[in-house]
Amino acid sequence: MSEWSAIVFGRTYEVDYRFLAIPKDFTLEDEEWTKKYILAVMYDPEKLKNAPCWSIFKNKKYCVIGLTYRISDLENEQPEFDIRYDNQGRYIYVFAGYVVNLSQKLNYLPYLLNNYNEFLKLTKKIYKNSYQDSSPRKVELEYNIKINEPKLIKVQEYISLWNFPVSIDIQTPLTYPDSEDNRQKIWIATSEYILLSQYSVTPQSKDIALCIGAETDKYILTKSPFTIATVRQIVSYQNKQHTDAQGYKSDYNRNPVNDANRKHESQPTTSKWSFQISGFNLKGIIGVIRILLIIQLPILWILKLFAFLLFNLEFPPTIDWTSAIIFIVAIISLTVI
Repeated sequence: MSEWSAIVFGRTYEVDYRFLAIPKDFTLEDEEWTKKYILAVMYDPEKLKNAPCWSIFKNKKYCVIGLTYRISDLENEQPEFDIRYDNQGRYIYVFAGYVVNLSQKLNYLPYLLNNYNEFLKLTKKIYKNSYQDSSPRKVELEYNIKINEPKLIKVQEYISLWNFPVSIDIQTPLTYPDSEDNRQKIWIATSEYILLSQYSVTPQSKDIALCIGAETDKYILTKSPFTIATVRQIVSYQNKQHTDAQGYKSDYNRNPVNDANRKHESQPTTSKWSFQISGFNLKGIIGVIRILLIIQLPILWILKLFAFLLFNLEFPPTIDWTSAIIFIVAIISLTVI
């Protein structure tokens, strides 16, 4: 079973936002990497009212699972130790999460979606010693937290049936409607992506960052570092299509979770990854064919020359004409396709 450390970022009674707990091996660079995802969720804290956001993000060194929320939303009753407000009466928002060092192989990622109590408990544990401190110090923690293995059924099938893009580079954020069904499937597919990344150099080793419960797609698409997100409101690109790095269009209103149900339809899907298989795409294949058609003419001339010099053979004129016509058609296609 993998051992995890804790990470907590938030405001205390007197002091503004900062890291209150980090893994012991975190460098300043690691803190900055983590902070960009935390602040991306906290960019407008009021939007988190009664809407906690889950996140999973990983690079080559670490994987982080956390919850960003307003403490008063989970701590409804008057607690014995109140950490809901600062000294100005403002709500306190916090990111609480767990970190695993990827130098150890993972057999699973814990399924913590909707386990709010786990993160509230972690928050209370860290805030107990830092909440009223006028100059709270970062607590550096060991990797000694064991999280029970989740009971997930047929995790691997989500990759094949849902068509999650585990075999391509994610060039542009993918956004989906924030339904409970989408949340579960995207969480599981992201977890599987991260597990697969341990056994492949490319492309699964790419960084990936999931945000569940973001307010709008516009923010995710334009300003945040997240690569995948479920969004509560589709406010931008409602009637537009996004063109990804390969030139294929995908409709942001479409719910890819239902892709498996469309596999028997006669019309092909227009998902951004529907033409991309193991790094290849339709446009690339057409380009290769076009190049072959162009270079066949000079290759034919070379073969004719060798045949004449070595064997005193001459090709029929029809071969020259056919090759020339193919060459001309390929050249013309450069301006058409």
